[in-house]
Amino acid sequence: MTDLTPLFRQCVSIVQSGLAESVKDDFDSVQVRNKKNSFVIDDTFTKETVEFRRELVRFDQLIAEIKSSYLSTDEGYSRQQRLSDNDKDQIDNNCNIRLQKMYEKLKFLQTYETKRQGLNPKKEGSWLNSILGDDQPTQQELFLTTVGTHRMQILRDLNNNLNYVSNQFGGLQKKRRERERQMKILNFQNLAEDDDIGLFQAPDTFNDIPQEPEFLQELSQEQIQELETENKALLKAKVDQLSSVEKLHTSMVDVMNLQTELTFQLETQADQINNLLDSHSQVEIDVQMGNRTLNKATVRNKKGANMLVTLGIVLGILLLMVDYVSF
Repeated sequence: MTDLTPLFRQCVSIVQSGLAESVKDDFDSVQVRNKKNSFVIDDTFTKETVEFRRELVRFDQLIAEIKSSYLSTDEGYSRQQRLSDNDKDQIDNNCNIRLQKMYEKLKFLQTYETKRQGLNPKKEGSWLNSILGDDQPTQQELFLTTVGTHRMQILRDLNNNLNYVSNQFGGLQKKRRERERQMKILNFQNLAEDDDIGLFQAPDTFNDIPQEPEFLQELSQEQIQELETENKALLKAKVDQLSSVEKLHTSMVDVMNLQTELTFQLETQADQINNLLDSHSQVEIDVQMGNRTLNKATVRNKKGANMLVTLGIVLGILLLMVDYVSF
């Protein structure tokens, strides 16, 4: 009978080498998958920021679409394109609510990212690496730091865009109020001119009355003089009233100009305050990073000093022991 042992051993070796390669491939794939998972942050931050950006774009497009009809008066537009005061007030309410929701959403994203970065694992190096300054960050730490910085820049950009859109809509509301004030002033001036014209037409009507023969025959000279005196008194009172109205109108214009100037000053101060707050936040971040670096350097120096003191004591003891043994 033929000896099949060598053939059997050859088959076993082939099977073993194939199994070893498959096991090695599985192990390598698992290691690669774990390495990839360590560089992935499983959350919806990117999706929510993209949706937030789209909402900003839609809101900006809405402002551009309603700008002409929102600022228009009743003249020059058809009834379908015209917006009433109630419609404009409703637009103000809806847009203010949308802006408030977007600010709340942005604040939530900022709070989430701040807490997420606070939960990142901290590297605890050995005391020898701290003394020698060889505490370089790992790839995982560099990845988390880069992602955190990138996300904070995204949130800052969204905040700037949201402030820009909010200022655009605020300027639109301000322009609408100014136009409404101007229209009210013009209507008030037209009403005053109509009253003025009616006032100065009254004497002509009064002068026409005595020209009627029947009316002159019925009134005596004393009655006519009395009516003329009353008419002059009424005219004088009306002229005084119009003078008061004109002064009131001038005062109203001055008050509105002052209000506009105060509003402009307040907006300028608000922008300056926002810039100061941004600068303060940046300075605070820089100070925190500087303090953190300083604390690390202080701890490292303390450890180095303690190490040198300990090393000096040990060397002194060794020298004493050598001297003692020598003598």
